[in-house]
Amino acid sequence: MNLKDLIWGGCLKFLKRWSRSGLLDVARKEISEFSNLTVLSIGGFGPVDNELKQLVENQGGTYITFDIDPRHNPLILGDIQEITRILAESNLSPDLIVALEVLEHVQDPLVAISGCFSVLNENGKLILSTPWVIPIHDRPFDFYRFTPAALERYLSQFKQTQVYARGNFFDSIIALLLRGLFSDGRRGKILMMVGILLSITRKRPRIYQNISKIDSCIGYVTVSTKN
Repeated sequence: MNLKDLIWGGCLKFLKRWSRSGLLDVARKEISEFSNLTVLSIGGFGPVDNELKQLVENQGGTYITFDIDPRHNPLILGDIQEITRILAESNLSPDLIVALEVLEHVQDPLVAISGCFSVLNENGKLILSTPWVIPIHDRPFDFYRFTPAALERYLSQFKQTQVYARGNFFDSIIALLLRGLFSDGRRGKILMMVGILLSITRKRPRIYQNISKIDSCIGYVTVSTKN
C-alpha cells in the first residue's frame, strides 16, 4: 500500500468517525439491555458492525449479517425488500434488526420497513439510521433523504418509535466539509482539511432526543418497538 492510499484510508476513517457518530451508542444501549439476542444486521459492514457483533456475541447472542452486496460476505445474501420471503425460508425471527445507513438506498422504503416489522418476533425492535446532509453517494443507488415526520410515518405500524438527531447544525457543516474528500480537485481537499481542523477542536456529535429545534443534523436514528 502506497502513501496516497494510506492518507486516503486515514481521511476516510476520520470522516466515518464523524458522520456515523452516535450510531454505535444507540445500538449498544438497546443490545446491552438483553442477553441471548438474535440480531439481524442489514447492510452491516465495517467497524461499527464489527463492534456490534462482538457485543452481541459477548452476551451470548447470535449476530447474523444480511446484505445485497456479495462483496461484503453476508451470512444471508438478499434484498431487504424481499426480507419476508427470505427469512421465512430460513425460519428466522430476529429479536432485533439493525439497518444503519440503508434506507436511503432502498427503492421502496415502506416495503422494506413492513418486511422488517413482519419478520421481527413479537417484542422485537428495529433500529434504523438515515443521513440528512450527506451528499449523494453510492450512485446510482441513493434515492432518498428523510425528515423526522417522514420516518415516523413510515414506522407508524410499530407501537412506539423514538427519533433521535445525530449532531446539530454546526456538526452537519463539519460533516459536509469532511465530504470534500470525495470531491474532485484541490478545493474539495482544502475543505476537508478545514473540516478536520474544526472537528479536532470540537467534541464528537452528540445524540439529541429533543429534536423540535434542530433543523439540520448529520442524520437521524430511530428505535421502534413492535409491541
